[in-house]
Amino acid sequence: MSNKNVDILLVEDDGRLADLTAEYFEQNGLSVVIESRGDRALAQFAKLKPRVVLLDLMLPGVDGLTICRELRETFDGPILIFTARDSDIDQVIGLEAGADDYVTKPVDPMVLLARTRALLRRAESLEKPPHAGTDIALGGLRISPTAQEVMLDGRHVQLTTHE
Repeated sequence: MSNKNVDILLVEDDGRLADLTAEYFEQNGLSVVIESRGDRALAQFAKLKPRVVLLDLMLPGVDGLTICRELRETFDGPILIFTARDSDIDQVIGLEAGADDYVTKPVDPMVLLARTRALLRRAESLEKPPHAGTDIALGGLRISPTAQEVMLDGRHVQLTTHE
């Protein structure tokens, strides 16, 4: 699978749950790669460059909190912790470790999909500034971010570098 096609790296050691989750996401247009071991998750991440990471906490090899902290050193994208650990302190620790969201199992697949899509939308909106490459027109005012110019009633408006 090409790196650019991977939407989600699902780090989950429960094979049946991982397969069902991946199947549901794929039926809804998202590509998923499953990694069942914590000690291989970072290498998979580096190889695949997914758009979002869904991460269990209790994994063989390396625990999910450690993975989350290490991912945060180089990855600004969304990390969603998806785990059976449901205490308030676990949620606080997970979010403080760098996760963007925390979902406890069992969860309705529609809810997990909606939360994942919300994280992806937020990440995409941060990647590209509003109106990038699109001229903005208001009455006689035209702003061209691409050309870095402003026109008012057809005349070029002189701006400082800062402006």
